[in-house]
Amino acid sequence: PVSVDDSLSLDKEELQEANRYRWALGTGVDAEWHKYGLQGSVGYHYQHMTGVHFEPGQFESNRYKLLDDLQPEQTLQSLLVSAGFSTVQWFREKKFAAPLQFNLAYTHPLSGQSVAANDLFVGELVLFF
Repeated sequence: PVSVDDSLSLDKEELQEANRYRWALGTGVDAEWHKYGLQGSVGYHYQHMTGVHFEPGQFESNRYKLLDDLQPEQTLQSLLVSAGFSTVQWFREKKFAAPLQFNLAYTHPLSGQSVAANDLFVGELVLFF
C-alpha cells in the first residue's frame, strides 16, 4: 500500500514475513456425573500472538510499516463454561437405545488486544455409528 487509505498498490515485490510466534496457556476443572449422564467444566484461557513484520525492500520503508500494521500483536484472555449430556454409559449398560452426546459451550472474552470481543455460544450433537 502507498497510504493508509490504499489497501493495495500496483507495485509488486516478493516479501518474506519474519517469524511470528503464538503461544497459549489454559487451565480448567471438569466434573462428570455418569449416573445422570451429565458433564460440566469451567476454564480460563490466555493466548498471545506476535505481530507481523516485513523487512523493507525496494520501496520506501513507511510502506512496509503499513503492511505490518494490518496484522498487529494480539492477546486474548477468556473464560469458558461448558455443559454436556451423554447416553454413552447408559447405552453400555443396555439402559438406552443409542449412544449420543449433546454439549453446550459458552466463551466470554475477559480482555484482549486486537481481537474480537464477542461472546461465543457453541452447541454440538455427537452421534456414534
